[in-house]
Amino acid sequence: MKSAIISTAAALSLASGSLAQTYTQSRPFKLVVQSTDKSVNNKILEACHEGAGIEGLCVENSEKLTSYNTYVFNTTSGTVVSDQNLGPTGLLIYELQADKTNGEKTPSSQYSPSNLTTLPESEPMQFFSDPSTNVALPLFEPTQTGQQVGFDKQNKLHVQSSLNDTVDPPTSTKVRGLYRWYVCKTNFEGYVYETLAWVLGNGKPENPTCKKVDVIRQFEA
Repeated sequence: MKSAIISTAAALSLASGSLAQTYTQSRPFKLVVQSTDKSVNNKILEACHEGAGIEGLCVENSEKLTSYNTYVFNTTSGTVVSDQNLGPTGLLIYELQADKTNGEKTPSSQYSPSNLTTLPESEPMQFFSDPSTNVALPLFEPTQTGQQVGFDKQNKLHVQSSLNDTVDPPTSTKVRGLYRWYVCKTNFEGYVYETLAWVLGNGKPENPTCKKVDVIRQFEA
């Protein structure tokens, strides 16, 4: 059974209907992969079907903004910014559209799951992990919780944390940005794609297909 990974430093528990709470929403943007590995460098991350109302972040060739590679960043009003270089934390949002297909990956019927009574649906990203691996998957779901993330001054996507459990006893330190993003061949519930992934801890991914990347936010000019 998959379990959600929520940052201890920045988890956000949302009440029913909370995506309608007071927040500031960014302009739409796309997410671009930067890597020393030429096979994935400068490719974009596109929402791809991973189940009923569930989307992962698949690696695709660079293109203009479409409904499948467009995201927004929601920050809650009153959010305290711990580090100006890291910026505020918030939710990375994908808007699931009605009666759409994701290239040749997904029949349109799979984009109208019975548990979604209204579309479009604003879906926050959260991490899912399996206990057999240290590679977690960023997934968008129609949920009331999401993983808090941030974009630093270079528009690099990161997770902020103040926990240091590599010492005894574990301590709370100055907030720092974690950039543990990889592109890996992943398998979620039988859907096998090359997707964005997050490695748990500061070690190497045990998935041999993983390539180290940064994820950059790019707005339309």
